Amino acid sequence: MTVLGSRPAAVVGQLSSLQQGLRILAHIQSVGSVPVSDVARALDVPTSTVYRYVTTLVDSGYVIRVDGRVMPSELLAARTGASAHLVDLAAGVLRSLRRDTGLTALVTVRVHTVAVCLESAIAHPAHRIHLSRGRVHPLYAGASVGPLLAHAPAEVLQAVLVGPMRRFTAATPDAETIRRDLPLIRSRGYALSHGEITPGMGALGIGVLAGGDCVCALSLVGDAVSVTDLERLLPRLRSAREEMEGLLARPEAENAWGSGGGIYV
Repeated sequence: MTVLGSRPAAVVGQLSSLQQGLRILAHIQSVGSVPVSDVARALDVPTSTVYRYVTTLVDSGYVIRVDGRVMPSELLAARTGASAHLVDLAAGVLRSLRRDTGLTALVTVRVHTVAVCLESAIAHPAHRIHLSRGRVHPLYAGASVGPLLAHAPAEVLQAVLVGPMRRFTAATPDAETIRRDLPLIRSRGYALSHGEITPGMGALGIGVLAGGDCVCALSLVGDAVSVTDLERLLPRLRSAREEMEGLLARPEAENAWGSGGGIYV
């Protein structure tokens, strides 16, 4: 028999579980990017318990996990319902890029110290790409994410360079190579990669700017030989960037990505 004003034990247990999950989510949101072990230590919760909650948060789309660290996903960004989402703005641009170049076109964004592929227009089944819609990827490998890292704040760059770096292939760059290449990406305005993620595949990427920030990157992906045709591909990619920047300049796109139209720090 339940005493008036008290909660059944099952309900109390559910509330306790919810509160624990919210504590973990709040800590991840406040820190931004953190190993699971650090979450457990900060909250004085067993690591196995944190892993269980993190798995649920990842499956629900509120947290992303890469290279042993967890961070808030784009679902936790402030965005008004009336604003045009970046995916909506980019969809037509990606389709046009695919049609005109015969290559796969992607739009990626930076979320803290990782990249997320928001949308892709696949040109051919033979394009074996690691990045596809919704996939999370490190910022240090591939021209599809290179412009995002090149324009990231200094603290983000430092976090990436001192963090773990998975070697996808023999061509995956190390921290020293990245430090050397980023000024080149900024000066020439594009990134070019060959086999850094998938052997035999390459990418050509360019940053899209709005309000002084690199809001996203547009890239073309295909076999390593095709993406080196810069005389043909680079003008088309630059025109796509101009189109995207024009779309982002419209009043209705003010909050197209993240809060205030910017990106996560």
